Amino acid sequence: MTRRLSTMTRFIQAEDGGVATIDWLVLLGALTTSGLIVFDMGIGSMTEHTGNVRDEIQAEEFVSDWDEYIPVAADPVDDGSQSGNGNNGHGNDSDHCDASNPGNAHWCWGDFTDDDGAPPGQDDGGTDVVVVDPVTDPDPVTDPDPVTDPDPVTDPDPTTDPVTDPGAGDGTSDPDPVTDPDPVTDPDPYNPATPVVGCPSTNYLGDPYANNGPDLEDDQMWIRDVSAGGGTHLSQCPGIDGTGYVYADPTISLTLSDMDDFSRFEVRLYSDCDTTLLIRDANGTYYFDDDSGSGLNSRLRLYDMLALNGQVDIYIGTYGGDTCDDVDIRIRLKD
Repeated sequence: MTRRLSTMTRFIQAEDGGVATIDWLVLLGALTTSGLIVFDMGIGSMTEHTGNVRDEIQAEEFVSDWDEYIPVAADPVDDGSQSGNGNNGHGNDSDHCDASNPGNAHWCWGDFTDDDGAPPGQDDGGTDVVVVDPVTDPDPVTDPDPVTDPDPVTDPDPTTDPVTDPGAGDGTSDPDPVTDPDPVTDPDPYNPATPVVGCPSTNYLGDPYANNGPDLEDDQMWIRDVSAGGGTHLSQCPGIDGTGYVYADPTISLTLSDMDDFSRFEVRLYSDCDTTLLIRDANGTYYFDDDSGSGLNSRLRLYDMLALNGQVDIYIGTYGGDTCDDVDIRIRLKD
């Protein structure tokens, strides 16, 4: 140090540089003095401003104009699982900030590193250290009135399946059964003016007679000089066992009553022809005979007396299809 001052003194005293050197020293002294004055004026203001900023950060509130766009994070929230004096049991990492330590200083906000082994934001027990994001949308924009279809178009008259008939028993149903508004029924039986060719039919009546059981018992019934014959062989008529030829209309039609108390109903034919006899009782049952009477004449005896209450039709035919006009019929009851 002494050597340096001796060198500087000799430089100042030199003839060729003395004046210039003195000028420089004066200038340097002035500059130094100015710098000290400025430093002394600014140190107080800077110290005061630094203190204000520190207080505002700690109070989580800025009043400076330049803080408009600076986000300020809130203190990390302890979830209640921490213990001790603000440390979670881990030491701070190398920069003295620990992301898993809820007791971090304010200057550690934003540091998400953790060199001590605990995951950032968690303690060693896996309990989350919740960090509140200070920047949130204070007034998120939502759709105030989403557009919906105010009047959706529906089918005003949907086509439905036709109504089916639930009563069909064969697995099929008629979706729209057509009924016969005027079904054709058999006409009332009638007595035709002339004989009708065909198999015996209920559509026709013979010459009408009526009687009852007691009267038939007391006085047997005779019907004389009737015609016998026919145009259809009974072998062509389904459901009827017999032979010979008959017409579709009966020879006579009896209406009988009070037949219950009797045991036998007999019809016997008398003629010179080879006759046949067919009777249908009130239940629709057919009975046939060819030659049970005298000669080639026919005779029938019926024992179901209940089936004789009602209409009983008698057909008189011939074996060969010829016509006989002198046939007599006797009808009687036996008690």
